[in-house]
Amino acid sequence: IPRGSSGNDSDAFASPGGEKSKGCAPSHQPDGSSRWVYPSEQQLYNAMRRKGWDIQDESTVPHVLRIHNAVNERGWAEVRRWEKELH
Repeated sequence: IPRGSSGNDSDAFASPGGEKSKGCAPSHQPDGSSRWVYPSEQQLYNAMRRKGWDIQDESTVPHVLRIHNAVNERGWAEVRRWEKELH
């Protein structure tokens, strides 16, 4: 089982996805990235555990991540639409 950021068994995730995806949101990261990078399944799982979420079924993590990313993308699409209309 892979380990999370802390290396504890509590951070282990049975079927991690190490892939990150880029979004449409602007970002000004030190590495020069120009678009926001969403967390991987493992990073989301670890963050949820750190925040005290009791994840009963780890197979839901990929679905939660897709919803998280879709909501953010839709929000940024609205921001861009408003900026285009106002400027």
